[in-house]
Amino acid sequence: MKAVVALLLVALYVMVAVCAPTRPNPAEVFEAFVNANITLRSGATEYYQGFVRADQPEGKSVIYLTNYVTDASEYHLSRFDIGKSYTILNSTDCIPSSISGHMPAYWDFVHGARYEGTIRYHGMTLDKWVNGGQSIAVTHANPNIPILVTAHTGLGEASYLFVGWNEEKPHTEWFDVPQQCHK
Repeated sequence: MKAVVALLLVALYVMVAVCAPTRPNPAEVFEAFVNANITLRSGATEYYQGFVRADQPEGKSVIYLTNYVTDASEYHLSRFDIGKSYTILNSTDCIPSSISGHMPAYWDFVHGARYEGTIRYHGMTLDKWVNGGQSIAVTHANPNIPILVTAHTGLGEASYLFVGWNEEKPHTEWFDVPQQCHK
């Protein structure tokens, strides 16, 4: 009897292992176009579109978002290779700051994420993985391509819908320090 129970447990374990989705492992060198929704604590939602580009081994990343309604924009450049980050809000003044060390893995939160199940989003069934206040949702067929990434921030919850994904090395000029930051 114990042998039968043990055999059933092994069979169940194998079934779960075979049926469990593959943990996402997105590339650390990529560029992607995104639509972003930021739901503020007040309940209002702001809508953005833009791009994210990263070359983690080189210590460079850039995020640019423009608000659909107000045309407000946010530009964030991180250059760990030179120890600086730059923020430009609404295409005006540059706000530089110092950063140090190596650029952390862009998708670091995914490594400790737990599988939470499937969700439906824009007609797609996605596998959702969660780690603290961040989550990533991917298709079962392409688990290394992010579709939806969410993060709780000081302002509320941000959701990023990845509408384009490219794992080619981004052009180096996309990480150039903007002219207004040279003042």
